[in-house]
Amino acid sequence: MLVQLDKLDVVQRSYSNRSGTLLLILPSSGVEMADVATAVSTVLEKQFRKPSALSVDQRNEALSREEWRDADRIGELTSIEIRTLVLRALGYALPVLLGATFAVVWWRRIRGAKNAR
Repeated sequence: MLVQLDKLDVVQRSYSNRSGTLLLILPSSGVEMADVATAVSTVLEKQFRKPSALSVDQRNEALSREEWRDADRIGELTSIEIRTLVLRALGYALPVLLGATFAVVWWRRIRGAKNAR
């Protein structure tokens, strides 16, 4: 998406925060902000996203708090997402595997106790 935004004539450079929920758009010189907002909104809406502008306070907070990455650093975001997905999958799979292991051990003990009688 950042590559598509960077290809717009009205956008000099675009950045995303770590989670991909916020975009920082640097407009090209001499363009109207309304034109930038329209062009960026069109690209985002084609990707079924719902763009909205931040208030001045929200913008100032986001600018100081977030770490911004451009399209050249998008690989970092992808590796973060993959790591998050793997950890999340392990978080779901580990209890299931432990439960299944416990069930098998319990079943074998019960079966062994019945066979011993």
